[in-house]
Amino acid sequence: MLGRAAYAVGALRAGLTTRGWHLRVVVDGRTVADGSEPVLMVTLALGSSVGGGTRVAPTARPDDGLAEVVLARGSSAIARTSFARDLRKGRHTRRRDVTVTRGQEVLVEAVGPQDAFHVSVDGDVQPGRIRRRTWRVEPDGWRLRVPADPPATAPPSP
Repeated sequence: MLGRAAYAVGALRAGLTTRGWHLRVVVDGRTVADGSEPVLMVTLALGSSVGGGTRVAPTARPDDGLAEVVLARGSSAIARTSFARDLRKGRHTRRRDVTVTRGQEVLVEAVGPQDAFHVSVDGDVQPGRIRRRTWRVEPDGWRLRVPADPPATAPPSP
């Protein structure tokens, strides 16, 4: 209904109301977050941008067999606001409270009883809250067939 503006409205709403979750995040066996401090956002990306062109994972490549994992820890109101500003301007990955890593397998797990989380896939929030999810990049796991360009036709003769 809101088109591209829906992403901005959703981000604003989440930024104003979210306090973060205590999550354990493990990428290819390496612990990126141990659950000791709140996490504002975890993004797994195969491509660099999401909704409306926001470059949330600027170095992600769809053809390298890896997911780029962007983890933001800032959970105070000021940190959330400045993170949103920096995300919009494409400089969020330079923040001290943001970790960027890459890998083939990513585990996200709620640590505390109140830390179950929602999952959003391509901008659509999935129903229900979950406590644990693992994603794995499967090389050549998805293929897209694109029709060939039609053959060039000669202009009609006069």
